[in-house]
Amino acid sequence: MNSSMARRPRLVLNALEARDVPAGNVIASVSAAGLLSLLGDERDNVVTLTIVGGVTPTVTVTPFGATTVTVDGVTSGAGVAVVIPKAAKALSAKMGDGDDTLQADAATAFALTGAATIDLGGGDNTLTLSTAEKLDLGKLTVTAGDGNDKITVRGGLSKGSQILGAAQFNTGIGTVDVALGGDGIAFGDLNIKGALGVTSDGGHGVAPGVDPEEGVVVAGDHLTVGGATTLKMKGFQTVGSLTVKDSTLHAVTATGYNAVIYLFNSPVTGNVSAAGIFAGAVNVADKPVTGNVTATSGFQAAVGIKSATVTGNVSANSRFGALVNLDAATVTGNVTVGAKFTSSLTTLGITSVKNLTVTGALVAALQATGTSLTVTGNLSVTTAGFGSASFNTTALSKVAGNVNIKGGWGGGTFNVINDMFKADKNVTVDMGAFSGLVSIGDGTTVADIGGNLAVKGGLGNDRATLTRVKVAGTTTINTGAGADTLEIESSEFVKAFSADLGNGDDTISIAQFAAAPAPVNFGAKTTILAGAGNDTLTLGNAPPAAGTGDANSKAVFAVASKIDGGTGYNVFDNELGQSSGPVTIALNWTDPTP
Repeated sequence: MNSSMARRPRLVLNALEARDVPAGNVIASVSAAGLLSLLGDERDNVVTLTIVGGVTPTVTVTPFGATTVTVDGVTSGAGVAVVIPKAAKALSAKMGDGDDTLQADAATAFALTGAATIDLGGGDNTLTLSTAEKLDLGKLTVTAGDGNDKITVRGGLSKGSQILGAAQFNTGIGTVDVALGGDGIAFGDLNIKGALGVTSDGGHGVAPGVDPEEGVVVAGDHLTVGGATTLKMKGFQTVGSLTVKDSTLHAVTATGYNAVIYLFNSPVTGNVSAAGIFAGAVNVADKPVTGNVTATSGFQAAVGIKSATVTGNVSANSRFGALVNLDAATVTGNVTVGAKFTSSLTTLGITSVKNLTVTGALVAALQATGTSLTVTGNLSVTTAGFGSASFNTTALSKVAGNVNIKGGWGGGTFNVINDMFKADKNVTVDMGAFSGLVSIGDGTTVADIGGNLAVKGGLGNDRATLTRVKVAGTTTINTGAGADTLEIESSEFVKAFSADLGNGDDTISIAQFAAAPAPVNFGAKTTILAGAGNDTLTLGNAPPAAGTGDANSKAVFAVASKIDGGTGYNVFDNELGQSSGPVTIALNWTDPTP
C-alpha cells in the first residue's frame, strides 16, 4: 500500500439517547382543612381516587399506565396505591394538558362535603365520577380545554346520590359527552339540588354544507335538577343536544349554532327553550311541562309534543322554516308557528290546544290527522303565498272560536276530507289570487258551522264543494274571475245564501247525488250569480225517467230566490233538474232541449 495514501477513518457506533415514553406525574396532597389537591403535568395522566370517611378517613390515589404519583416528595409507580391518612372535604384537581383520566373508585362511596373543582386541561380527557355506591358532593365545577372530552357523573341505584349545590361544566373546542345520572343498566340516579350548566366553546367550524362533527351531547337519566338547566354552545356550526329521560327538571334552555332538547318521561316545572343560530328544536314526550315550550332559529325551528301536556304556550319561530308536531298532546295555551318562508303544523292522536296560529310568507299549512283536534279558541292559517288547512280525523274535530284561512299569490285551500268537523263560530276562507279549493264534508254525517261561512277567490280557477254541511249563519261565496266550480250536496243553509262566481266559464252543480241523505235546503233568501262567461247549471237531479235522481236529489228554496246566469251562453236543462220553492231560474239561462 502506498504510504502516501490517506488512511480511511475508523467507523464508530454511538448509542442513541433513550426513546422511552416519559412518565406523567400527579402530585397529591391533603391540607389540614381537608382540601384534596391533585396537580398533573402536560403528559397523559391516569389516576383513580378512593375516599373513605368515618373514624379513620383516608384518601387513596392509584396511578395507572405510565403515570406516577408523588405524595410528600415520595413518587410511586403505576398500579401502586398511595394512601394519605387524612380526611378529604373538598377537591381541587388541575390535571394539565395531555389526554388525562380522572376517575372515582367504582366500588366505594365518593363523598365530599365541600366543592369539587376539576380542571382537566387541554387534550382528550375522561372524567368518571361514577360509583355503585353513593356519590355526595357539595358542589361540582368541571373545566376542560380544547379536546374531545367524556364526563360521567352518577351514583348507585337508590343510594341517594346528590350534589347539594350547582353543577357546572365548562369545555373548550371539541366533542364533549356529558352523562349524568343512571345509564339504564347498572347505575342509578343523581340529584342536583342547584342549577345545572354546560357551556362549551364548541367546534372550530366546518365548511358550509358539511355536517358538524364537534359539539356537546348531554345525557341525563334518572336525574333530578332543582335549579335551571342550561346548555350554551359558543362555537360555529356545532351541535349542542340535551337528552333527558326518566328525570325531573326545572326550566331548561339550550342555545348555540344548533340547539336541540329531547325530554322523555321527564316532567319540567318551568319553561323549555331551544334557540339556535341555524337550528333549534324541542321534543317532549310522555310527561308534562308546566311552562312554555319554545324553539327559535335563523333557519329551522321545530317543536314536537307527544303524549304530554303543556300548561303554557307552544311556539316555533324561524327566519326560514318552522314546524310543530302535536301527537296526543294537550296545550292549555296558544300554539304559534311562524316563519318568513314555510310554516307547518301537524296533529295526531287526540290533541287539544287553545288558539292555533300558523303564519308563513311562502307557505303556511295545517294538517289535522289521527283521532281529533280540539281548538278551544280561534284557528288561523295565513300566508302571502300558499296556505292550506286540512282535517282528516277519525273522531269529531272542533273549533270553538273562529276559523280563518288565507292564501296569497299561491292560492289557499280548506279541506275537510270527511264530516268530522265542527266550528262553533265563523269560517272565513280567502283562496288567494291563484286557484283555490274549499271542500267540506263527505256526506256521512253533518259538518256543522255555527256562525257564518265566507269564501273568497281570486283570478284562478277556484272550487267550492259543500257536502252535507249545515251553516247556521249566512253563507257568502265570491270566487272571482276564472273558470270556477260551485258544488253543493245534502246541505242546509239556515240564513241568507249568496254566491257570485264572477267572470269566466263557471259550473254550478246542486243536489246531483241519488240516494243522498237529504236535499239541499236554502232556508232564507238565496242569490246565485254566474257572472259573465259561458256557464253551466245543474239544479237537482230529476227521478227516472227524466233523470237519475230520487226524492232527495233536489234543491229546496224556502223564500223567493234567484239564479242568474249573467252574460254569455249559459246552459241549464230544466227537464233534468229538480227543485221546489219560489226560485227564479229563467234569468239568462238557455235550455239546450226546449
